[in-house]
Amino acid sequence: MSVTSRWEDTVRDAIISLERVKGDWVSLADLREELDMRGTSRAVQEEHLNRMSQSGKVRFGTGGRITWVGKR
Repeated sequence: MSVTSRWEDTVRDAIISLERVKGDWVSLADLREELDMRGTSRAVQEEHLNRMSQSGKVRFGTGGRITWVGKR
């Protein structure tokens, strides 16, 4: 499994887990907290979240919201 695939799985799982509590979207702050706990730096988070946004797997909304739009 590639680094990209592992990252996508990690972000997807974190968003889906947080959605169970928050609804159909999660705050970027909550997602970052979850990713921080998994030991990822903010620079790496930025790189992968931007890539995933550009490829249409996550969508950033207003007010710091993020939604998973890739395959579940």
